[in-house]
Formats: sequence, C-alpha cells, structure tokens
Amino acid sequence: MNETKSISVTKAILIGHVCVSGGVFLLIGATVFVCRAFDVLSLPKAVLVGAILAWPWWSISVPKWRRWALARGADADQLQKVGVRTGLVWPKGCIFEKTEIPPRK
Repeated sequence: MNETKSISVTKAILIGHVCVSGGVFLLIGATVFVCRAFDVLSLPKAVLVGAILAWPWWSISVPKWRRWALARGADADQLQKVGVRTGLVWPKGCIFEKTEIPPRK
C-alpha cells in the first residue's frame, strides 16, 4: 500500500509566509534601503514604492504556493480560511485576490 502523508494546513501556511511574505518584506526592505541610502525618497514614499514593486512577487508566488500545498494534500478550504486569517492571502472575491497570476500549466 502506498500512502502519502498530507501536509498540514499549519505547516503549509508557515511555508507560505516564509516564501511569499518573506519575499515581499525583502523586496520592500531592499527598496527602502536603496532609496534611503541614496536619499532618493522619504521613508513613507520608499515603503510605498517597495510595496508596489513587491506586489508582482505576491501575485505570482501565492498561486504557486497554493498549488504546491494542494498537491501535497492540504485541505483547500482550510488553507484559504487560515491564509486569510493570517494575512497570507486575500478573501475570495476581494479585488486584491483577483491580482493573483496563476502559473502556466
């Protein structure tokens, strides 16, 4: 018998935050660092520009992470529910949720 162990939703969410949110924060942080190091933008403007630059990362990485988690047996409904509660994903139907870019087949 070939039983595969499913990934828990908690573990999938943790990995999602490390990979997705971690990338977002790195991009925002790098933007702020560069903008402030070269005295290009004020801190609030640099954070805003960083968030705008990080949005494509989120839009591409969330669907890839979701596909990865589902392929490993995570429950789709729980993944969405806990993902929204922890700030990893947006609620279904939200305008921001519609910015997700699904991976090519």
